[in-house]
Amino acid sequence: MSKTRPLINFAIIARVVGWLLMIEAVFLLIPALTSLIYSESDAMSFAITAAITAGTGACMTFGVRSSRSDMDKREGFLLTASVWIVFSLFGMIPFMICSTPLDVSDAFFEAMSGFTTTEPRCCRRSSTSRTAYSSGAASCSGSEAWESFCSPSP
Repeated sequence: MSKTRPLINFAIIARVVGWLLMIEAVFLLIPALTSLIYSESDAMSFAITAAITAGTGACMTFGVRSSRSDMDKREGFLLTASVWIVFSLFGMIPFMICSTPLDVSDAFFEAMSGFTTTEPRCCRRSSTSRTAYSSGAASCSGSEAWESFCSPSP
């Protein structure tokens, strides 16, 4: 019997995502240094996130071995989608451990909007109507923004 080739080479995807995470960790040091220069309190949250990201990237890069090193279209598409999600997952960590932490959905929303440059950055709102948000007069959390777009106006 001949040995069949797996459909998707997950090991090479993990290795490439690992390399990209290590690059992201280097870029996370930029806001950490900026925060140190301006004597802000969130420098450690970026440094911790950079260490976690670099450690995970190193484990994925050097801990996973692939029997083949080729990449087809399937792997390319999966790699692209995976990088957006994985970068946002690691990019949300500083938002969750900073001096004014966000919850998971708001932190993910902030990270994803930052990476995709869609910039609907939202902060918590106290008691503002949906019409005020839709007109741009107020800000809200990511989950509230999603809810306001998905549900009909009262």
